[in-house]
Amino acid sequence: MFYIDSEWLEDLRGQITDTRQGKKIRLQGLSRTLYQPSLYRQIVRVNRLMLSDDPVLEKETRLISLMAQLMNTQNNEPERAPPLNHPAVSRVQEFLDTHACETITLDQLAQEAEISSYHLIRLFKHHTGFTPHAFQIDRRINQSKKLLKCSNSIADVALKTGFSDQAHFQRSFKQYTALTPAQYQQTSKKI
Repeated sequence: MFYIDSEWLEDLRGQITDTRQGKKIRLQGLSRTLYQPSLYRQIVRVNRLMLSDDPVLEKETRLISLMAQLMNTQNNEPERAPPLNHPAVSRVQEFLDTHACETITLDQLAQEAEISSYHLIRLFKHHTGFTPHAFQIDRRINQSKKLLKCSNSIADVALKTGFSDQAHFQRSFKQYTALTPAQYQQTSKKI
């Protein structure tokens, strides 16, 4: 079961409304959209994510994306494509490049971009193909590859690149590279 803070939801509704040139998003009858199996599966995934040890940035991004999708589905309106070449995207990319190994929240990134969290997620994904969290993980994996090539221990690399623990690092690394960190380290020694 999801319990969403009403003030937070109202704030998100305002952010979505701002991107729709003032057209109000209705919240009444939101429960009707739950009869769509694909949305229901997304709700279950986000609910599990919220109870996990995954990074806050990923949780915030997925929750906002899900709630926006629910509101858009409820209002029978597809989202319009965001504008091209928004300077906020490059500011956030630079910030994430500099702070990739730190714990970062969506609010911090939105402040850096000087736009709402919802708008940031949409713009960033449209321009880069990544959510801000996925972009951060990509940067961490690239940094970890460099450290692994220098024969650092896997546990040290996990800590230095901002992963919560070695298991999380190994899962993320394998997901991005199809190799475990140890396999990557052995392969890079041969080259």
